Order: sequence, then structure tokens, then C-alpha cells
Amino acid sequence: MASREAVSACQTRMAIGHFQKSFTSEVLQRLAEWCREHKDRVSACYVPYPFLGPYVKVFVVAKRGRFDFELNDWLADLESELDETGAGWPTDILQIASGRREQLDTFFDPEQSIQVFDDGDGGPAPEEG
Repeated sequence: MASREAVSACQTRMAIGHFQKSFTSEVLQRLAEWCREHKDRVSACYVPYPFLGPYVKVFVVAKRGRFDFELNDWLADLESELDETGAGWPTDILQIASGRREQLDTFFDPEQSIQVFDDGDGGPAPEEG
């Protein structure tokens, strides 16, 4: 009985390791690369963790203070690409118009998220008091 539990624990650990490696190479690296390619339109990108639901949520913070329709079309293409690559990663990529950092909290917790990209401009401005 103990040996079966040990084998099961090893298999679980290996599966988690494979998941992390695959997720990093197929999702996080691709998101970072895509954001760098579109850095004229994107200021930051976050993936909330832990994942809730069947999709990997991705929040892309646009540089514009209003909704960018062209950027949204490109994000839809990126969603399709991620879903079709490797293990197939179903994503839900949402665009957030540039604004104050506190506005991000209405969508996700930046402190509990993986920041995939930051354009170096300091991100959304802090709330002024």
C-alpha cells in the first residue's frame, strides 16, 4: 500500500512539473513575446493565480484610456493561437483601458497574479488622495 502511494505521489509531482513547464513555455512566454511585439499599444499583462474555471484568464492593460477595438481583434487572434498550440490552452483575454492601478482591483488582484509584461512606464498611475 505504501509503495502505491509513493508511486502515485511521484506521478502527481511529475504531472505538476510537466504542467508548469508547458504552461510557462506555451502560455507565459508567448504572452510576453506578444506583448513586446505590441508594446506601442500594451502597458502590462497579468495572469491571475490560482486559476478559477476552465479558462486561463489574461488581463491586458492597454495604453489608451479608452477601449482599443483593433487591439481587441488582435487579442482574439492570440486567444485562438493559444487554444490551438501544444496542449491547447483555452484562454479568456480581456482588455483593460489604461487607468489608475486601483482600477485593476475591480478585475483581479495584481498582487496575486503573474505579471507577464510591463512596458517599464510604471503601469497604471496610483490613486491620488
